[in-house]
Amino acid sequence: MYGIRRHTAAGLIMAAAASATISGCSGDIGSEPPPIHDFRLGFATVGAKGAVAAPASRTAEPAELEEALQSALEERLGRYKGIKYYHVAVAIEGYSLGAPGVPLVVSPKSALFLRVSVWDDAAGVRLEPQSHRITVTEQLSPVTVIGSGLLQTKEEQIENLSESSAKVIEDWLKSDEGPISMAVLAKTQEVTEVELEATPEDSPSDNGIQGENGEVLHSDEG
Repeated sequence: MYGIRRHTAAGLIMAAAASATISGCSGDIGSEPPPIHDFRLGFATVGAKGAVAAPASRTAEPAELEEALQSALEERLGRYKGIKYYHVAVAIEGYSLGAPGVPLVVSPKSALFLRVSVWDDAAGVRLEPQSHRITVTEQLSPVTVIGSGLLQTKEEQIENLSESSAKVIEDWLKSDEGPISMAVLAKTQEVTEVELEATPEDSPSDNGIQGENGEVLHSDEG
């Protein structure tokens, strides 16, 4: 469905600096949320086979990253009960899991570098021509302000980053520039164009209904 391009660790750091870095938030999952148009999650798939660890990062197995993020996506996006199924595919291109170090100096920030695409289940096509790139960093908290590697296990870091990533992806789907909104807009425009094409160009004469030779067959003038 999608490919994963390999990057060098240095390249990941440059990509993070060039892209919009987002600190996601979690813990706000409650009752059924307002709809995202007709969105209903078909399935979420996550690939991390080609994920590259940033310098000084703890090492994680691809399966650890995949399972945590897939679970977070299903929990958050599975709440939407629209009438149309969409699939969300995520490629984890790289990650940074802060390792124990000197607070505020050496201990690195934890982050995930993602590519996300959304697929229309019925049509079997991807909604957007290119995958959406997202960089998600750990939330600011008393634990992470001095580096999460000092006070959190690797598993806790992965879980927190996965929850934050799912929230960031949800916000993207909800936005006016997100693939769901754009797809609905495109469909609306398509229907409008079809309706306009079906509208007769010629309308009855103001003075009556004309026959094929131009004679007035009926007039409201009496």
